[in-house]
Amino acid sequence: MDGIHPALESHFAKYRKQVPALALTCHLADGGRGPVSVTAMVRALAWADYLKSHALRAYGTGMTAPMDRARALLEKIRAGKLPSLPFALKKIYDACWSMLTNREEAAEAVSILIEHGYMAEVAERNNASKGGRPREPRYVINPEVTK
Repeated sequence: MDGIHPALESHFAKYRKQVPALALTCHLADGGRGPVSVTAMVRALAWADYLKSHALRAYGTGMTAPMDRARALLEKIRAGKLPSLPFALKKIYDACWSMLTNREEAAEAVSILIEHGYMAEVAERNNASKGGRPREPRYVINPEVTK
C-alpha cells in the first residue's frame, strides 16, 4: 500500500484472516450450516470497514508527521486565527487546535513555517538585562501568507 504508515499496513494485513473469521462467526451465529453465506460475508466486510475507521483514528494519533502540524498551523494562519502582532508560542497551543495541543507540537510546526518563510521570530527586548525573567520568543506571520 503506497503512502500508508508501516504500522497501519501491518494492521490491515491481518484483515486477510480476520474478515473470513468474522464471516464464519456471523454464519454460525445465524444458525448456518455448510458453506459461509453471502449475507455473513457482507456483514463481515461491513465490520471490517467499521474496524478500519477505528484503526485509522487510533493509529493516526501517533502518526502525525511534523509537516502535517505545519499545514494545520498554516490553515489557522490563513483563516485569520492568529494575530498580526508578535505572539508567543503559547497563543497556538492554548487554542487546543488539532495536532497543535501542546508546546512541542506547536514549536515543531512554527519551526517548519519559519524555515519556509511563512513566519519569523521577532527579536524583542527582554527583561533579563534588568534582572527579570527572559521573555519567550515572539513570532510574526509573513504578511504575504494572508494575501
